[in-house]
Amino acid sequence: MHGLPEMGRLHERCDVSLGEFCFSVMDAVKALIAYVDRGYNYRYVNEAYSRFFNKPMEACLGGHVCEVMDPAVFEAGIKPQLDACFTGKTVAHEGWLPLPELGECYVDVRYFPHIVDNDVVGAAVVAHDLTDKKAMIRDVVTQNRELESNLKQLAESNRKLQLLLEGALSDRQKTESKAYDRVSESIAPYLRALKAESGDSRTAELADSIESALLNYKPELDQKLYKLNPGLSAKERHIAHLIVGGKTSQEIAEILEKSVKTVEYYRSSLRKKLKLDGRRISLRTYLVS
Repeated sequence: MHGLPEMGRLHERCDVSLGEFCFSVMDAVKALIAYVDRGYNYRYVNEAYSRFFNKPMEACLGGHVCEVMDPAVFEAGIKPQLDACFTGKTVAHEGWLPLPELGECYVDVRYFPHIVDNDVVGAAVVAHDLTDKKAMIRDVVTQNRELESNLKQLAESNRKLQLLLEGALSDRQKTESKAYDRVSESIAPYLRALKAESGDSRTAELADSIESALLNYKPELDQKLYKLNPGLSAKERHIAHLIVGGKTSQEIAEILEKSVKTVEYYRSSLRKKLKLDGRRISLRTYLVS
C-alpha cells in the first residue's frame, strides 16, 4: 500500500482495512491515477502511473509534477488544467502530450477537485493512455488518404486508357472502312459486269457469293448501311459515321471543310435513301438502334 501523507479527513473516513483495499484496487486498474496537492506535488500515484512515466513510486511521492512530466510540458499543458481544477471545477482534457523521455502520447485526463471545508486542497487525476488506439486510427486515416489518392490516379489512368482504346478503335474502323472501300470499289465493276452480262446462273451466284464475302469485312455500321441501301456513296457513309459519333452539322462541316448547307444536303439525302422522310425519328437514333 502507498499511503497519502497529509490527507487528513479523507483518510480518517476509512478504516485501515478499507483504505488498504481501495489502494490495492487503484493499483490494479489500468487507469493512471494520482493525487496532486495545491503545491503541484504528488501525494499518491498508482502502479500504472508509475509504470507509464517509468518513475519509481518513491521518486514520484512528494515530488513536483514538473519533475516527472518535464518543466516545459508542465507549464504548457498540465498546470493550466490543474489551476482550473483548483478553482473547484472538474476538468477534462484529451490530446497528444509531448513527453521528452516517452515520445508523443495521447491521453484522456480528468481532474477532480478535492474539497475540504469549502477549500480545494488538491486534485485527483485519472488518465487513460490512448496512444496505441489513436496511433492506429491515425495510421488508418493516412492509409485511407493514400488509398484515395491511388484510386484517383487509377481512375485517371483508366480514363486515359479508355480514350486511347476509343481512339484505337476509331482508327481501326476508319482503316477497315477505307480498306473495304478500296477493295470493293476495285472489284464492284467486275461483279456488276458478271451479273449483267453473264447468262450463266452459276456465274451470277458466284458473283453474289463474292459480294457477300466482301461484306463480312465491312465495319458494322457500314454493313448496316449497305443492307439498308447499297447505293449510298462513300461521302454519305462518312457523314453517317460522323452523325453516329454525335457530331453536329456544324462540326461535320468543319471536319469535311464543307459548308453547313452542304452537310444538310447530305443529311437530307441520307434520310431519303434510308426511307426516313415523313418519319418522326432522328437520323442518329435510327442508325444506332
